[in-house]
Amino acid sequence: NGRWSAWTDWTGCNATCDEGSQQRFRFCEPPKYGGKDCMGESYEWHHIRRCEIISCHNDGYWSTWGSWSLCSATCSGGTWYRTRDCLERRGNGARCEGDRGELAQCEMESCPRSK
Repeated sequence: NGRWSAWTDWTGCNATCDEGSQQRFRFCEPPKYGGKDCMGESYEWHHIRRCEIISCHNDGYWSTWGSWSLCSATCSGGTWYRTRDCLERRGNGARCEGDRGELAQCEMESCPRSK
């Protein structure tokens, strides 16, 4: 009957960044004199390994904006602000362009005038 060789070493990662996979193989030595082929798989399907490597995102990118703050005044002339974060910048990747914070006028009624 045919006989399996030992498993090969794991292959290199199939991706250049983020996550990829690795596989390994084995080979069936052909049967002789009418014997049976090897039983089982030559590719190890159930043992694919994840290979953790550097992130594909080297440049920074902005998160979504956070919620607006409370208004700085109770009537006319107040401002509110919100912020966002620069994420995933690695190594020599570019910094996020633009402002981290945003300021806006609150939409509210005018303050009553005192007499």
